[in-house]
Amino acid sequence: MSLTRLHGIDPGRIGVFAGPLNGQPTAIQREFVREMERLGYGTLWYGEALAQEALARGAIYLAATERGGRARDR
Repeated sequence: MSLTRLHGIDPGRIGVFAGPLNGQPTAIQREFVREMERLGYGTLWYGEALAQEALARGAIYLAATERGGRARDR
């Protein structure tokens, strides 16, 4: 995929898939996302399967970050 489609957002070279977090309490999910960000991962992928609301899950993850979903230069 061309990064042109991302309109200047740099997703980083390595990301994390959040699939195993689905069964965890929200507090654990937030803690994981904060640690992921602290370690320098720029991208978190998550699915919308298993009857979970994708936008609500995204809000949980974004609220746990310092950047709050804002893109930054690397």
